[in-house]
Amino acid sequence: MRLLNWCNILINDFEDIETKFSNVEKLDIDDLEALQIYNEYKGYYYLKRKNTKEGLEYLEKAKLMRFHEKTIAMIHYHMSFAYNYEWLRKTDAEYLLDAKNVFQKYYSLKRVSDCEMILGNYYSTFRNFQKASICYENRLRLLEVLGENKINQAKTISTIAYIYIQQKQYDKALKELDKAIVLNQKYIRIHLDYIWCYYKLGDINNANRWIVKMDHFQLDRELKMLWNLYEMIVAQYDKIPNDRLIEKAIKVYKYYKNQEDLDLSIFYIDIVIELLEKRKDYEKGFFYQKEKIFLLENV
Repeated sequence: MRLLNWCNILINDFEDIETKFSNVEKLDIDDLEALQIYNEYKGYYYLKRKNTKEGLEYLEKAKLMRFHEKTIAMIHYHMSFAYNYEWLRKTDAEYLLDAKNVFQKYYSLKRVSDCEMILGNYYSTFRNFQKASICYENRLRLLEVLGENKINQAKTISTIAYIYIQQKQYDKALKELDKAIVLNQKYIRIHLDYIWCYYKLGDINNANRWIVKMDHFQLDRELKMLWNLYEMIVAQYDKIPNDRLIEKAIKVYKYYKNQEDLDLSIFYIDIVIELLEKRKDYEKGFFYQKEKIFLLENV
């Protein structure tokens, strides 16, 4: 059991975890509960390594060893993570709903809150924005009850703002962003959303103001890529998009496509299509319209 606990603790240490699993497999374990835990940990590990098929196989093994319904709920909770590594499937939501119901029964509010966030992301990707908003609002209330730090609350509110952005309701999105920025001024995603909202509303002065604010932060590779794209888009607001801007937008779209992030893939391919239409490059625009249809077929 000590080795199993190490497997849990070191789940992010990919170099060491295989050794731990190998040591466990050498043991003659007749404790079915311990074997269930081992299969659950190994399944979750494979999901984190994006080996979805193997991960789900081990989680199914763990589930078949049934002990306590809360344990089964945790397995279903881990199964739902499969959608982060492959295109979404309805079974993932079913697993998560089952887990959420059990966590509610045992008053595990932190787990219920996590389930609400993942379900919200699921519904958002499937363009069911009403259900997504309900999940995010539920999570926000739970975070307040739990006394969670303001960072998590700000992230949840900014996610609600993103729902409005996806529906092109930029004024409503700005109201949510105003709430989020009070709680966490350093959450860069909020700054990006401010830039996008003001750009879409034609308020280029405010869009540039937020671009300048972002320039004072240390940005990782992904955020720097997005900041550069938004800066270029705003700078060419009343101009025909140049080759460099088109290439940058396509690069961002392909980045999220390669990450298998369906939601952001759709968001950024829309930007690519919009820029190509503005440039009247209808042939290339038609190509990305077909790409978008392929993405939407997974929704």
